Amino acid sequence: MTDDVRHGDDMLYGADGSPGLCGVAAADGGVRCWWRRDGELSAVDEQFAPFFLTSHPELLDDFKPGPEIIRLNGDNLYAWRVELETWADYDKALSHVGRAYRANRSGFEHEPFLKVGDGATQYLLATGRTHYTGLKLPAVRTLFIALRAYNSGGAEYADPAVAEDRVVLVGLAGNDGYSEQLGLEGDDEKGLLSRAGQAIRDYDPDLLVGHNLFKGSLNYLLQRMKKLRVKAEWGRDGSRVTQRKSRAPAAEKQLEYPKAEIAGRNLIDTWFLAQYYDIVKRDLERFDAPYVAGYLHPGEQFADPAHSWDVDNLWDGDRPALKRDVENELAATRVVFETLSGSYFAQAQMLPLTPQDCVVRGNGMKINYLLLREYLRRGESVPAPVSGRFIVGGHTEIRRTGLIRDVLNVDMASLYPSIMLSHHVKPGTDTGDVFQPLLRALTTQRLEAKRLAREAEDPAERNLHDARQAAFKIFINSFFGYLGTNRMNWADPDRAEYITTTGQKLVKQLAGLVEDSGGSVIEIDTDGVYFTAPENMDVESEEEREALLQKLNDGLPEGITVELSGYFPAMLSHKVKNYALLGEDGEVTVKGSGMKSRGLEPYLHRFIGDSIGLILRGEAKKIAELYEGLKQDIAEGKIAIERLAKTDTLIESLDVYSQKVEAGGRNRAAAYEVALKAKRELTPGDQVSYYITGEKTTVTAFEAAKPLREYDPQEPDYNVKYYLKKLDQNLKKVKGFLPKEQQEGLFGE
Repeated sequence: MTDDVRHGDDMLYGADGSPGLCGVAAADGGVRCWWRRDGELSAVDEQFAPFFLTSHPELLDDFKPGPEIIRLNGDNLYAWRVELETWADYDKALSHVGRAYRANRSGFEHEPFLKVGDGATQYLLATGRTHYTGLKLPAVRTLFIALRAYNSGGAEYADPAVAEDRVVLVGLAGNDGYSEQLGLEGDDEKGLLSRAGQAIRDYDPDLLVGHNLFKGSLNYLLQRMKKLRVKAEWGRDGSRVTQRKSRAPAAEKQLEYPKAEIAGRNLIDTWFLAQYYDIVKRDLERFDAPYVAGYLHPGEQFADPAHSWDVDNLWDGDRPALKRDVENELAATRVVFETLSGSYFAQAQMLPLTPQDCVVRGNGMKINYLLLREYLRRGESVPAPVSGRFIVGGHTEIRRTGLIRDVLNVDMASLYPSIMLSHHVKPGTDTGDVFQPLLRALTTQRLEAKRLAREAEDPAERNLHDARQAAFKIFINSFFGYLGTNRMNWADPDRAEYITTTGQKLVKQLAGLVEDSGGSVIEIDTDGVYFTAPENMDVESEEEREALLQKLNDGLPEGITVELSGYFPAMLSHKVKNYALLGEDGEVTVKGSGMKSRGLEPYLHRFIGDSIGLILRGEAKKIAELYEGLKQDIAEGKIAIERLAKTDTLIESLDVYSQKVEAGGRNRAAAYEVALKAKRELTPGDQVSYYITGEKTTVTAFEAAKPLREYDPQEPDYNVKYYLKKLDQNLKKVKGFLPKEQQEGLFGE
């Protein structure tokens, strides 16, 4: 199954369009590549000279064996390309330059070397090749994996360091219908682990996919294999799985995880896909695979894992139920993967990065690699990384609050990219003139992909083109952020600030045009305006909408285009960047933590969301009924503990947390105090679920917190008064969404 996506654009897709690359690994004498063509896999060894860039080639004068040093064009800092014959020589040369730098840091303004990535990345940068060219996702051989480990000690999690906490079940499922569960017959653990490794080698996947793969299932397998001296030789070249500490950016968080690598294969953790999806959506209450899959596909049923993951009891008493549990997780993982991986698959066809790195690398780094690949192709020298600084934000302003009917929203399409293109903005260090052409190419390709998605009759084709346009959109919108990102080679904070100040002027101009047209502005938000329509305008008339848009566009500069983002029968305006919208389809969208915080317990999160929906639909009196029903369920012990429990993600290590508390640098927090008592060491990125015990209305949360796993439904011990008080507080919050003059007669009072 092939698909030509290149359209002759070397800058976007790389200069070499060889189809079917599905794996790359450093090897003796160069690299080994795995190609999938016409359904067949082949391995090819290629000579390749590892390289890095330097600003001071003289540092290598006494290095033996002497490398080949190539002078690049231009006067940027990294003006020499250093090529070595072997990977061992490469490591030694890089260490040699590094030692010289550390011995005399004051003699250098910047590091005298630029490492351009690992072996696979170097090869992709140098050759212009990318993964999966000419392939569609179903043609990529994919294996999904899940496991269950016996929890002998009653801890929150099984612990691979505890001998009795053994792996008892490994579930595998392929994207071609293959399915197998290993361990149901009660194999000894060492034999089970050996069989699992052999099954992976026999299936020979291009992609190995799991939910919480890196920190959970794969890490557990590898630790148990090491403990039992079972070799994890899963590489396509017979090599072992390797692990190292790594971090992945996730909005304001840095997720620490043990990054695993398997030669010739790529690992995709769908837990990361869910995390990145929720950065935009901000609506997921949990991140386990069945919940996320059910959220993404509400019509499909996936088992709730809250109690079914009691592995020790199920293993001892109901193994068929444990088997079903694993099957549910595999099915859910596949749904999450197939729903959320499309744009990353499209990125892998463009970027000089492995598919695995396309998921966990930040957008700024991805853009840096696109620019770097083109500079290397042209033989251009590369500028030093730029240190960023504060950038002025977009203009936001609220003019009306409360419940407002018949609202329109217009925004300036891709405002910041449009400013960059129409004002010819580029970094001052872009001596090779790549930034603007790359942004224009991405914009052109996105428009083409959107057209193809609209015209495609086959759903698979439509999804493919839609995934590509989504990938293009991510990069296009990230070009502005890249300019202000610290330590990028072509960053330029001054140009980023110019873009934001220009954007402020334009959105204020748009608001003025709306008012001149008879509209009443509700809120201005960076690149768009919410407003009520001019008097006597039929907001549901396409013809009148188009006439209004034309009038607004006529008043804006060339290159800046206004689009109608939607008509909303109702809007609940609370404060800047905090509002809720009722769509024409009846769906409710809530924006802003001031209305519905991610940090709330699920019962409050749902209560506020349901209440907002009732207000928007003109049914606010039903909030009293909603409140009373929830109050009764809590008081009578009828509510599921999962709805009361909070799940927090650890942002810093427990050692750092403890040191800060000891030094008075931060207050104690319930999640960390629960984590400190866990029987398995938890690290940043791990999630901790807990509930509050006690009998008093006011308690200290970190003292009263108890792990969710320890809850006994036969003897409920959650703090009824505490949770009822929080419900009352949030009822007041809901009332506060409306001005007092709009509250009269509402809320059942």
